Amino acid sequence: MEIKRLKEVVEQISVSEEAKQRILRIDKKREEAAAKRRCVRRGLSVACAVFLLAVCVSVSLATRNTPQWGIIAYAQGAEWVRLKPGERVLLHRMEANDTYELGLELPDNYYYEKQGVTLGLDYIYSKGKTIYWHTDNGELSKGFPDVMTTSMYITILDENWEETDKIILEMTKEYDRCYIELKEEEQED
Repeated sequence: MEIKRLKEVVEQISVSEEAKQRILRIDKKREEAAAKRRCVRRGLSVACAVFLLAVCVSVSLATRNTPQWGIIAYAQGAEWVRLKPGERVLLHRMEANDTYELGLELPDNYYYEKQGVTLGLDYIYSKGKTIYWHTDNGELSKGFPDVMTTSMYITILDENWEETDKIILEMTKEYDRCYIELKEEEQED
């Protein structure tokens, strides 16, 4: 019986049209706010995923393109410097043996192949991971030009003897000064 009375009481309660509209507006605003929150969350999730993907790709490319080798030169000022592509370095002569020295920094079990070169009467050769440039500034070299340039091509091989990189060292002798420059590999057409 009480349920019947309750039903009658509930049916007698009436809400004005204005109150119904207000309730509907509040409900609609709540739904819109919830939809905006869902949209913002999705957008943040997508932005985070894109950012992480970009970081992973850039790290992957950076580690793949980072050379596993380096070349150091005994430069003017009597200090060892690491060569950077396109940077021309004035070398410092080792007084004891009248040579200039370059060092190849390679990981363990990496190898290199190179082509020995001459520059006028100068001879450029390697022994171990050191490249020596023996100069001749004596009377015999007087017939050669005051400015000469040559290139040494070096191929870096990994532990499986597979080629990993190619290096071009441009060596220039200007009067009694010797310069070295690490060149980018020439692109074939």
